[in-house]
Amino acid sequence: MGFTQAIKKGITGVQSAYARQKAAAEARAKRQMEAARTRLGKERVKANLEREKLVLRREMYEAKAAVERERAAVARAKAKSGGGGLGRFISETGKSYRKMQDAMYGPPPKKRRVVARKRTTTKKRTTAKRTARR
Repeated sequence: MGFTQAIKKGITGVQSAYARQKAAAEARAKRQMEAARTRLGKERVKANLEREKLVLRREMYEAKAAVERERAAVARAKAKSGGGGLGRFISETGKSYRKMQDAMYGPPPKKRRVVARKRTTTKKRTTAKRTARR
C-alpha cells in the first residue's frame, strides 16, 4: 500500500466518522423536535381544558346566583301574601300540640349522656414518681 492510498484511507475513515456523528446529531434533533411537539400538544390540551373548566365554573356561579335570586323572590312573595300556607299551619299545629302535651304530662325527660369509662391500667408506678407528683 502506497503513501497516497494510506492518506485516502485515513481521509475516508475521518469522513465516515464525521458522517456518522452528523447522522446521529440529526436523529437526536428529530427526536427532540418530536418530543417538543408532543409536549406542546399536551400543553394546548391542558390549556383548553382549564379554559373550559373556568367557563363551566362561571356558568355554575351564575346559575347559583339565579337560584338565590329566585328563592329571594319566592320568599318576598310569600311574605307579601301573608303566610306560608299549609306548611305554616302544620308547623303551628304541631307546636300547639306539643304545648298541650307538656301541660298535661309535663316536659319530656332529658336524655342522659353516656360517658366513656376511664381505662384501668395495670402498670405500677414507682415510688419515685409517686413522691414527685405529690
